[in-house]
Amino acid sequence: MMFNLFILICGLSTIFSDKLSNRKFFYILKPLTTILIIVFAYSLEPTYSLLYKNLLIIGLIFSLFGDIFLMSERFFLPGLISFLCTHLLYIGAFGLETVTVSLEWIGIPLIILGGIFYKYLFSDLGVLKIPVFIYLSVIVLMGWQVIQLNAFWGTTSTLFAMVGSILFMVSDASLAVNRFVKPLPQAQLIVLGTYYLAQWCIASSI
Repeated sequence: MMFNLFILICGLSTIFSDKLSNRKFFYILKPLTTILIIVFAYSLEPTYSLLYKNLLIIGLIFSLFGDIFLMSERFFLPGLISFLCTHLLYIGAFGLETVTVSLEWIGIPLIILGGIFYKYLFSDLGVLKIPVFIYLSVIVLMGWQVIQLNAFWGTTSTLFAMVGSILFMVSDASLAVNRFVKPLPQAQLIVLGTYYLAQWCIASSI
């Protein structure tokens, strides 16, 4: 419990250091918060398989790389690729613990929402049209896979995984709008707040 409080304090400090334009502390605290979530994930006894736990931890490590890359506008694409790897690892973990459930129809609204959002971003993406399309497609697949996971098991752990994945999608969507379309008020509060909560929830599903 105390360690979770430490994660919360570190995450909030990251957001406020950015709001106060204290770049030195921001550059330290942003990756540190993710490192703490990785340590938290590592400390948990797996509810399911050890492979599930390991895939999520490796995904978190790629997220750490993404956090570092995204601290500079020049490294947006490497950051995008890092988080793409994270989502693929999460998909692998969620799929590992899922026996086929007849929820193919869930993919339809997710694809429609993803398509609408991509169309909204399209004219502002420039040379990143294809990378963003690939990334968005993988996010949609992750959403479908985690819904399947929760439908199959229906446990607190799988609910954490599903809520975390949805929050991750909200964070990514907010980041995309803020970067490509228009600046959002309180952008870092929305982007990082949902991101850290998402990662904590996914780690808690272990």
